[in-house]
Amino acid sequence: MATIANTAALLGSWGVGEGADWPVPVAIALLAVAAVIALGTTWYSGGHLGMPLAMAWGVGWIGVSRLEPGNYSQPVAIAAYTACGIIVIGSVVLAWVLRRHRDRQPIPARAQGAES
Repeated sequence: MATIANTAALLGSWGVGEGADWPVPVAIALLAVAAVIALGTTWYSGGHLGMPLAMAWGVGWIGVSRLEPGNYSQPVAIAAYTACGIIVIGSVVLAWVLRRHRDRQPIPARAQGAES
C-alpha cells in the first residue's frame, strides 16, 4: 500500500496527470489490485490476517485522505472504502474457510503435509 501511495504522491508532485481524465480510474484500479493482493496474501499464508488487515487499514486511510479538501475525490474515496470492506470481510471469511478445511483433515494428512 505504501508503495502505491508514495508513487502516486511522487507523480502528483511532478504534475503528472494534472487535468487529465485517467488518474481517477487508475487509482480505482490500483485499489482493486490491492484488494486482490490482500486476499491472495490471506490464502497464501493459510489464513493469517495480519498483513491483509494492515492493508485494509492503509486502504481505509486512502479513503479518508480523498475526502480532505485539498485532495478531494469522491469516486476514489468510495472505491477505497469498498476495497477496505472487501479486504476485511473477504480475508476473515477466507481465513475461516481455510482453517475449517485444515482442521477437518485427518491427523496423518496434516502430519504428512507439515513434513513436505
